[in-house]
Amino acid sequence: YQVRTFEVDMSALLDTKRALLERSGVALPARVHYVATDFTSELEAKLAEELVTRGLERDAPVMFVWEGVTAYIGTEAVDRSLRLMATLGGAGSRVIFDFSDYLLDPASLPERIRRAGFTSFAEVRFDELWRRHFPGEPPEGAYVAKLGIASK
Repeated sequence: YQVRTFEVDMSALLDTKRALLERSGVALPARVHYVATDFTSELEAKLAEELVTRGLERDAPVMFVWEGVTAYIGTEAVDRSLRLMATLGGAGSRVIFDFSDYLLDPASLPERIRRAGFTSFAEVRFDELWRRHFPGEPPEGAYVAKLGIASK
């Protein structure tokens, strides 16, 4: 498949990733686009414009993989980011993200997901994922981290 991919991250991290790939002799396919942003800033309009300019089709189903972000940006920025993803993606869109109960209250998360514009939310603890996909018991404390799936 020729899936258009957008790697959205802070500029310095994108530069680091690019340099590591170049040193390893890995060339990014033309369908992979790096888009720099600061998740803690008012990012919605600028980021949406940049993604559309690079080929994101608004209102089409989009799969967002939002990994390693929620722990660093605060709840207000989490809510803004979720609203942006819900706005950009059409029916059938999903966002998959990692989180922990220490940072995002699991009792309020389903309602926050719905307020952002998604219609459903499911969560799976990492220890459950481990037991489904790996041999042996998960590492101690694996239950703390969770995978969230919001759907539109």
